[in-house]
Amino acid sequence: TIDTDSATAGNQDTLTFTAANYEDVQTVSVTAGNDTDSAGDTDTITFTATGGIDASPVTKAVSITDNDAPAGTIVVTPSTDLSIDEGDTTGATLSVNLTGTPNANVTVTLTSSDSDVTLDPASLTFTAGNAGTVQPVTVKAGEDSDTVHETVTITLAATGGISASNVTKTVKVNDNDKPTGAIEISPTGTLDLDEGDTTGGTFTVKLSALPNNDVTVTLTNTNTDVTIDTDSATAGNQTTLTFTESNYNAVQTVTVKAAEDADATDDTDTITLSATGGITASNVTKQVAIDDDEPPAGNIEVSPAGRLTIAEGGTGELKVKLSAQPESSVTVALSKTNDDISLSGSDLNGNDLTFTTENYGTEQTVTVTAAEDDDDSNDDTDIITFTATGGITASAVTKDVTVTDDDAPSGAIEVTPAGALTIDEGGSQTLSIKLDTLPDSTVTVTLSKTDADVTLDPTSLTFTVGNYDEAQTVDVSTSHDDDADDDTDTITISASGGITATDVTKDVTITDDDDPRVTIDVTPSGTLSIDEGDSSGATLMVKLSKAPKANVNATVTLEKTNPD
Repeated sequence: TIDTDSATAGNQDTLTFTAANYEDVQTVSVTAGNDTDSAGDTDTITFTATGGIDASPVTKAVSITDNDAPAGTIVVTPSTDLSIDEGDTTGATLSVNLTGTPNANVTVTLTSSDSDVTLDPASLTFTAGNAGTVQPVTVKAGEDSDTVHETVTITLAATGGISASNVTKTVKVNDNDKPTGAIEISPTGTLDLDEGDTTGGTFTVKLSALPNNDVTVTLTNTNTDVTIDTDSATAGNQTTLTFTESNYNAVQTVTVKAAEDADATDDTDTITLSATGGITASNVTKQVAIDDDEPPAGNIEVSPAGRLTIAEGGTGELKVKLSAQPESSVTVALSKTNDDISLSGSDLNGNDLTFTTENYGTEQTVTVTAAEDDDDSNDDTDIITFTATGGITASAVTKDVTVTDDDAPSGAIEVTPAGALTIDEGGSQTLSIKLDTLPDSTVTVTLSKTDADVTLDPTSLTFTVGNYDEAQTVDVSTSHDDDADDDTDTITISASGGITATDVTKDVTITDDDDPRVTIDVTPSGTLSIDEGDSSGATLMVKLSKAPKANVNATVTLEKTNPD
């Protein structure tokens, strides 16, 4: 619109010049109304004179600058929320550009809702030539004194040659100052477990303070027999707990189990709980006490030490006790394999000894008896085994037993020469003697006789297991006597010791070397009295005083002096 007189209502489009004022400047106001587009415009104003002057028309070109900026958008990359760490000197980068072509320079101003978050640069300038080219903005979060994660809004606003809506970008600031809290365990104190219990024991865990990020609580322990499981619903054993800002004070359960082991010792363990992530908390320990289900270790002590030797038909004693106090009563069972061995004693119940927690160190007596048998075999043996059950863990103990057999093996005394022995009076002969069977110990062979005129040298022989079958000699000699009679004797040979043998007798005939001196014996002695005329008369008995060496014919001659 054109207005030549702003003092008059409406728009005037003429100017009047007179002879008096033709040289005075008059003002023409030209205005451009708003339109709906954003394009610039032009116009031409023509000045035409009429009246007291002859003048050619004059034109005035008008350029209209549109006050409606073109539509566009502020583009921010990345499109997602920006995450930065408090105090990170590197920060994060936003990339900014425009869509659309501005009709003038555009200033994009960036503002932060939190003064701790800085923007560099805080404004960007775009021209029609670089509107689509991204420009970087570095976003950093300074340190603060709190421990709270913060959410900050960055607003991007464009002014100048483009019409664009403001853009906001959410920035999550991860606070590096963690809140201080504690790992809380319930119940407090020591967790008691039974070794091998498949149920195990439990305790619960929670945090005392709100974290500013997820918190992982890791559980570790030192005893390999102890297992920890933080999630029984998941296969295997889990050893971590996760707490968030929403569940930090909700208890989570930990299951602890102790496996069987080979020893009999109660055990312990220490479980350490350590937190990482959005809280500052000191490590916490949970003590575990494991009640071992194996009895305490000990030994069965049997005395005397070494092998027990018993004579057949005899007895021996064993003393038995435990080396360590049991946790409950202990039965020591005795077993053997030889039926000729029997076990007895007032402490025995059957073949069992019972030890209590009070009398475990007191010796109990077992009498071992070896029965007589009918054989003549060598020494017998047995092994007595002591086995403990009940309130102690002890290895079995064995005791070797030797039974000395008192039945010597059967055999015979062999004597040569065979048959009767004939010796001239004053002479000698030799007997050879040995045994036909291996003895089980030394054998003494004794020789005896009845005739004093017979001498044996030696009168005893000794045979061992090494020389029993080697002949030993005995000299049999006879002495002279005063008679002229042959003599006889019997030598008896007996064995004693490690063999059972029947006595051997050896008949001895001694041929006398003296001639016999024979007298005639007449009975009755003295004077024979007879009666005269007696037809019966009287009888004389005549014999020799000793046996002659050969038959003797004796002629008796009566010499009488009385012819009647």
